Amino acid sequence: MDALDDSIRRCVNGSNDGFFKDLVEPPLEGNQKKRGRETVGSKFRDSLKQLMELIDTTNPHWIRCIKPHHCKKPRHFHGGEVMKQLLCAGVIETVKIRKAGYSVRMYKAEFIARYSCLLHSNERPHLKENQGSPSKASDEINKNCTAIIKAIKVPHQKRQTRLTRIARRSSK
Repeated sequence: MDALDDSIRRCVNGSNDGFFKDLVEPPLEGNQKKRGRETVGSKFRDSLKQLMELIDTTNPHWIRCIKPHHCKKPRHFHGGEVMKQLLCAGVIETVKIRKAGYSVRMYKAEFIARYSCLLHSNERPHLKENQGSPSKASDEINKNCTAIIKAIKVPHQKRQTRLTRIARRSSK
């Protein structure tokens, strides 16, 4: 609700009809005025903040449905129509970006679990169960990742080491 002038609030709250009294909150007094009223913008901002907090607590996945044709018949496929849908949904552009950039991204603990077999047996890290968490990587995890990268000789231009993940360009 937009902010109403105090005179309008007093007038509506002075009504004998309970319906009108419930429509509008009474005017703010003294110190409350300094804090300001809840406006449409502040309600929207609070609502958006709650939504973002809810989304952050979940693991969202998006599924794009592609219709193979408009005939609604089985075993029918129209390539041009599918390509148009993929272009409009941004899938083709995403694939191009991923191919040009660092298409392989994995958490450091996953990287160690997957590629530690390439190290000599005496160099292999002993994996702990909690290493799969995507939180801040420990020094031990970072050392193990560095050892694997050196062992498999991944050039610096083909990889990036982030705080919790390792990104690698695909081979061309």
